[in-house]
Amino acid sequence: MICEPKQGFRHVEITDRRTKVEFAQSMKQIADLYPAASVIRVVLDNLNTHKVASLYQAFPAEQARNLARRLEFHYTPKHGRQLAE
Repeated sequence: MICEPKQGFRHVEITDRRTKVEFAQSMKQIADLYPAASVIRVVLDNLNTHKVASLYQAFPAEQARNLARRLEFHYTPKHGRQLAE
């Protein structure tokens, strides 16, 4: 799911699996939504596919590098549930 709460925007896409390539394609969708943004901050969990390396598996190196420069990943705490209890 991609959402921007303050703008009232939400995009949900259901896939069979959660692969690195699917993640990378989602990140490209986000980048395409904000072509003028130099930095896009993305908040996500610690799933093993949620890494910059996934971009390089999905796209040619130059395209992956350009995406990686624009995306700034912020991960939720690994033990966030324990903090809430």
